[in-house]
Amino acid sequence: MGLADVISCSDDSNVLVVGDYHGSPGSLMFYDKDGAELLSIRLSIFYPDGYKFSNLKSMEPVLMGDSELGNMLSFYFGIPQYECDGIAKCIRVEDDRMEFLYSGSLLFRLNVKSYRVPEVAD
Repeated sequence: MGLADVISCSDDSNVLVVGDYHGSPGSLMFYDKDGAELLSIRLSIFYPDGYKFSNLKSMEPVLMGDSELGNMLSFYFGIPQYECDGIAKCIRVEDDRMEFLYSGSLLFRLNVKSYRVPEVAD
């Protein structure tokens, strides 16, 4: 399945493609409905000691932080951006990491190796 097929199956205007590196997420690529790249992030993943899987699909996340990367994720994907109340599902975004939290506890962290925003031709 190519990118055009993935986009055609999406109900949203933007699409996230997760790249694999040795069985773990290695990159996140964000595309608009026309297939133009919006943002590309290279990363590695860290799980804290005692990590346990939780089914949190029913909760919408909140983005915390005022970084360039956090602002772009909020803008492109409509994720609310404000301080977390400690009981919600939160993503704390800085330019070098994204920490996924639930009830104030770290679930896992994506260490951002680099990110880029393609230049738009005028």
